[in-house]
Amino acid sequence: MPAWRPLALYHRIATEPAINTYYDYVICDTPPELFPPTMWGLYAADYLIVPTNLEELSLAGIKILLKHVIPDVIINGNNRLKVLGIAIVNVTRRWEINSIKKIEEGFKRFVRNLPATIYNRIYKEPFFRTIIHRHDELRDLSYRPRRWSIPLSRVINRIKEIKDEVINFARDIEERIEGFEGLA
Repeated sequence: MPAWRPLALYHRIATEPAINTYYDYVICDTPPELFPPTMWGLYAADYLIVPTNLEELSLAGIKILLKHVIPDVIINGNNRLKVLGIAIVNVTRRWEINSIKKIEEGFKRFVRNLPATIYNRIYKEPFFRTIIHRHDELRDLSYRPRRWSIPLSRVINRIKEIKDEVINFARDIEERIEGFEGLA
């Protein structure tokens, strides 16, 4: 994809018959930095899911994304983009739900101070209900040599707790897409 054409990925997806015929959803996992692949993904997306681990710098990065990057993407070519929410991932069970709710309330206050054209595009509950916790079985999957790799689906199907989190998260996503309601 040419770096100077941020809509190139969108055009590729929109015109590819195999994608449009066989898939209901296409997920583009991009790096967290604003490199060209990430920008292509933002311009191609209808919906955005932002994963975070609740660390201070990650949360600050989400605020920068919502305040400075998303408005530019919307103004400069992707008027369809909606933020489905913030996915809490890779956190330990020691996090209390009340602490997470306080962080979410802070995000709601932050979002309401954004221009209405932005906060109307952010789902009314910024954090997904389902939390993907830290699991030892998932910790080093991406670092294993290819010959020792285990398909993620096999790990998910083997451990009920992980499978339940993944299924519930997928349901959360579908519910938010089908009944999108902005924070307004």
